[in-house]
Amino acid sequence: MVARHCTGIARPARGRKPKAADGLPPASGPGVHSAAQEPLLSWEEALRLYHDYQQAKRAAHRTIYAHERALKKLQDALVADAPRPGDVKLDHLRRYQLALLRRRLSAATVANVTGHLRSFFRFLFLDEHLPQDPAARLEPPKVPRRLPGEVLTPKEIQRLLAACGEVPTPLLSRAVVEVLYATGVRRAELLALDLSDVDHRQRTVFVRAGKGEQPRLLPLAPTCYQALLRYLELARPELEREPTSALFLSTRGQRLSKDSLARLLHELSRVAGLAKRVTPHCFRRTCATGLLSNGTNLKVIQTILGHQSLETTSVYLNLSPEEIRSEVLTRHPRERFEA
Repeated sequence: MVARHCTGIARPARGRKPKAADGLPPASGPGVHSAAQEPLLSWEEALRLYHDYQQAKRAAHRTIYAHERALKKLQDALVADAPRPGDVKLDHLRRYQLALLRRRLSAATVANVTGHLRSFFRFLFLDEHLPQDPAARLEPPKVPRRLPGEVLTPKEIQRLLAACGEVPTPLLSRAVVEVLYATGVRRAELLALDLSDVDHRQRTVFVRAGKGEQPRLLPLAPTCYQALLRYLELARPELEREPTSALFLSTRGQRLSKDSLARLLHELSRVAGLAKRVTPHCFRRTCATGLLSNGTNLKVIQTILGHQSLETTSVYLNLSPEEIRSEVLTRHPRERFEA
C-alpha cells in the first residue's frame, strides 16, 4: 500500500518497505511524481507559472519577453510530438536546436535560446511540476569569443563635444554626451533618468532602471555635472511644455525617446565627421576602456557598468596586445622586489 501526501510524492506506508509486488519503485529526489495522481501541466499553465516566477524575482521586462517568445516558438514546434511540457524529451530539444542551426541562426542566438529552455524546464522540475528535467543535459553550441565593438578615442570625443555647439539643441546634446561618457550608462538607463535621480549636493546620479532592476549610484565628474547643470538651468525649462519628471526632454517637451536619442547622436557624429557608428553602447565601451587604461580597478569598472560578473565586463574592454604587454612589464609586482 502507498500513503498519499499533499506533495504528490508517493511514499511507502510506515513500518513497511516497498516490494516489487507493489508495482511501484521507491520515490526519491526532487520533482518525483506519480503520473496517476497529478495530471501534467498544459503549455499554457506552465508558461503562466514561469511568467509569474520571473516577475516575482524582478526580472527585466525585456528578459521576460525574450523568454516568453523563445518558449512560445518551442511550443509551436513541439506541440505535435509533445502536447504538454511533461512530454518533452531530451531528443526533442536537441532536434529543435538542430533545426534552429539549419535555419542559419548564429551560434550565439541558439545558445541564448538554449539558456531560456534550460531555465524553463529547470524551474518546472524544481517546482515539482515535472518528474525529470529534459533539458538538464542540453548543451548550448560553442560560441566564438565576441570581439569588442568600436571605441572612441579621446580626440573623437573632443570632436563630438565641439559638434554639440553646431546642432539645434547644444545644451541638451552636450549634457547627454557628457553623461554617457562619464557614467557608461545603458541607453534605457539614460532615458529613464528623472530629475529626482540627480543629487546636486553629492553630484551623483541614481540609476534606477538597471538591467535586472539592480540600481546603482554613480558619481558625476566635474565637467559632466557642469554640463548637466547648464542644461537644467538654461535649456530644460524651454523644452518643458507640461510638468514632467523626466530628466532629458525632446524638442516636443516629452521624455527623450530611443529614436530621438539615436537621431541626436547620428547628427553629432555627422557634424563631427566621424566614420564610426556612435551609439550609447559605444560610449559605454569607451568609458570602460578609458577607465581601465588610466589604472582604474577592474572591480570598480564592473560596479560602474552594473555587471554581475567580471567576465561580462571584460567584453567591453578594447585593449591591444601592446597595451597588455606594457601593463605586464611595468606593473607586475614581481618586478618590484628582489628574490
